[in-house]
Amino acid sequence: MTNNLISLCMIVKNEEKTLERCLSSVYRYLDEIIIVDTGSTDRTIEIAKRYTDHIYHFTWVNDFSVARNESLKYATSKWILYMDADDYMEEKDIASLRELLSELIPQPDLVYQIPYTSLLSNQATGPMNITPAIRVFPNHMDLQFHRPIHEQLQSERGIPLRAADIKIPIYHTGYTPTEMEEKKKHERNLSIFNELKETTGFNAYDYFTLGNQYLVMKEYDKALNAYQSSLDTTSSRNVWLKPLLLSMLETLIKQGKFIEAWTFTETQMEPCLEYSDARCIIGTVLHALGFWEKSKIEFLTAIDLAEKRLNNKQDPYILSPEYSMVIPLKYLANIYERESNISQSTYYFTKYIMVNPQDIEALSKLVELLSLSGSVETTTSLLEQLLEVGTDALKAATLTKISLSLGDRELTSYYIKKYDILNHLAPYDRLRYYLLFNNKIDFERELALCTPSHKEHPSFIKHLLLGAIVWNEADWSNTFSIDPEHESYPYWSITTNIINNQYNKQDPNSIAVYYDVLTELYTLQQDSAYDQLIDLLSTPELINQIASYFYTKHHYEIAEQYHSYLIENNELNTDNSIRLAFKNLGQGNIQDTLMFLEYTLTLKPKSKDIYILYCTLCNDPTAREEKKNKLLQIAPEYNSLSLFHTF
Repeated sequence: MTNNLISLCMIVKNEEKTLERCLSSVYRYLDEIIIVDTGSTDRTIEIAKRYTDHIYHFTWVNDFSVARNESLKYATSKWILYMDADDYMEEKDIASLRELLSELIPQPDLVYQIPYTSLLSNQATGPMNITPAIRVFPNHMDLQFHRPIHEQLQSERGIPLRAADIKIPIYHTGYTPTEMEEKKKHERNLSIFNELKETTGFNAYDYFTLGNQYLVMKEYDKALNAYQSSLDTTSSRNVWLKPLLLSMLETLIKQGKFIEAWTFTETQMEPCLEYSDARCIIGTVLHALGFWEKSKIEFLTAIDLAEKRLNNKQDPYILSPEYSMVIPLKYLANIYERESNISQSTYYFTKYIMVNPQDIEALSKLVELLSLSGSVETTTSLLEQLLEVGTDALKAATLTKISLSLGDRELTSYYIKKYDILNHLAPYDRLRYYLLFNNKIDFERELALCTPSHKEHPSFIKHLLLGAIVWNEADWSNTFSIDPEHESYPYWSITTNIINNQYNKQDPNSIAVYYDVLTELYTLQQDSAYDQLIDLLSTPELINQIASYFYTKHHYEIAEQYHSYLIENNELNTDNSIRLAFKNLGQGNIQDTLMFLEYTLTLKPKSKDIYILYCTLCNDPTAREEKKNKLLQIAPEYNSLSLFHTF
């Protein structure tokens, strides 16, 4: 026995890409590091030697528990921490863990589980799952690993183990697509599962972990079959019951089986209803089925549960923190915006950005909403506090670019002046700035200074062409040639035709460019150029797109002018009809809402969600029954939904 406090025990094989990150994140707070290598042929051993002399070689026998137990043989500290090479910890967390373990007294029946945070995409800000996982336990207490995959600790003394929580996370990147592909983990894991099934057979937990394996592999039918086998033999007391139920529901959603997902929710999900991620996922099922109002209630419930459970120091989610707070907030922000409820949409976009400030699209939407009614002082104060801008040049540049993209002169001027950032922007951003402020002199100066590489950038080409339209400088588009293979060639070709008064209103590619040119001219406050072109280029398809643009930008008075024109000429399309339905719904005009829903169904008679919304709002039993019958004609499976019979 030594006075050492923590031994890190690891098994590794060909981990040169991640081992350095793992060991460098924790080594300062450990007393010894035990590395058991099962056959590395890369630089793994070389990297390990920088951190420890305790490196042991072991022949892999297709059994994780045997290899892990080998690492325990060499540990001398009071506590064992075990990690994989694709795990890592934040320094503050490993420091906190050491401080905590120095105060705890080891007990032979007590092990500790931590929030094991698995990143599921190659982006650090992408989706993740968090599950409680035992990673810390006392040494010298006859604890050993059992089962060849997803190994479990057991007491060799036959003592039932208890698990206590340590709220200190370990981050895991082994389930990212890149890691799974590079290491051929799918094939390795399935071979272990097959061997286990042949030798000892599966228990409920094995079926659950096999289902997880198939879920990661996107083999959803096999995942669901494995989950069902686990559910058939799982006790209600098993700690993995709730993760199992939620995983089954997620699998049904990924298969697009929303009817079955709702039936499963009604019959199986009751144990999970006090958790926010479960309520959010149920909300997504309702939303997909068309029960939008009921889905909104679930998203609101998810957020309420998360806040209450956090206040009570309880975990708010079963598997996913994103489904606990992040995703329901974004759903609600978008739902309220769809209903033209700007204040509520702004509120939820603000809360969403507080938990996910990396979402630039959502941040742009928040800036847009704030600028509709608030002063520059109010907007900038909230944004800088929300993002903690301070002297962060990157955040200041982001807000500047967003202000430019929205064509907000006041906000753009504020950020340009406060952070002296104009010369640090990309050349095409400066072109946009000069266009926004109608500054032809500096625009031309920027063109003269541009390098050949600048001229190749699609955004530079686009803004040069917009400038040529605004200032009627046809020669600008001829100052350089674009290879027909260049991605901007179609835009350059069609825009050059506009400059030369040549139009092809029926060409779908032309219409897409016309739309972009017109909306950009309006955004950049080039009203004269916009007014000239809209009359020349307009077709019913283009006018519908322009009307949608103004509506989504909440310029309702202008949108209404285009909508009125389209209605008078019987040219309103499905998207705008739905938008007008939701606008009237948000204003409480139920009869007008129903009228636009009726019209939508004449254009798109198989819109199941529109039938559902109509039936939800309609108080006329005869009209409601007619719509229900029409829905059953196109989707007879809805008859099995209890929700369908609640209208």
